[in-house]
Amino acid sequence: MVASLPYLGYYGMRYMRSSAMKFFYSDTVLVPLWWIAFTVVTAVAVDALTDPLAGTITDQCRSRWGRRRPFIAIGSIVSSLLFALLWMPCLFGLCPANYDNMQCVDGSFGTVDGAWIYFFILYLLFYVSLDLVVVPLEALSAELSPTYSDRNCLFGVQQAFTVVGIALGVLAPGLVYANSYYLVGLGFAVLMIVFCWVMVACLKERSTASSSAEVADKAAQHDRLSPKVRQAPTHRCYRSN
Repeated sequence: MVASLPYLGYYGMRYMRSSAMKFFYSDTVLVPLWWIAFTVVTAVAVDALTDPLAGTITDQCRSRWGRRRPFIAIGSIVSSLLFALLWMPCLFGLCPANYDNMQCVDGSFGTVDGAWIYFFILYLLFYVSLDLVVVPLEALSAELSPTYSDRNCLFGVQQAFTVVGIALGVLAPGLVYANSYYLVGLGFAVLMIVFCWVMVACLKERSTASSSAEVADKAAQHDRLSPKVRQAPTHRCYRSN
């Protein structure tokens, strides 16, 4: 169960972002929707490059705390702080003070240009920082469940926490006004940090030596299997068919 706790915080942040962020930035901060779409597409494109890089770094990491836990501990803090800051542009004076007298010129509001840059930089950093926690978290879940039954049990509990996180992420923003979204975002950030650190403190990774031995054993099995696969078409049973 401890290994499943971070999924509640992660999916809470993910679905709050999906369900409320574009409305918050377009209606409250007055960032154009085309800029929001451009920022999201850019972040996804960069993330496609950083995902395998994060996986390679965590796979090759060797430390006294393990391969995955240091990244989960640090990544949870970085990504959670960036997520909370995403909901705080109004606290930094980037929201219009008076919406009644706003005038649109050439499709944009001149007083909120700083919010465009704020959103672009923070969203890009947040999206990339998720690799530090999500990639090792997914890898650690697989490593903690070596058998089919263990994996079924672990992933089943993870799905339960995922559903709770999704429900909270979708429903919680609707309980407050848009200018108070930062309170909900801060709450999910705190949950993510606490749950990740509880998991890091309570779980121990399987030893690197045993993992390396398993990889070597699988490679040896593959080497033994390859000649047999190549020889199979030459067997008389295949030729007769």
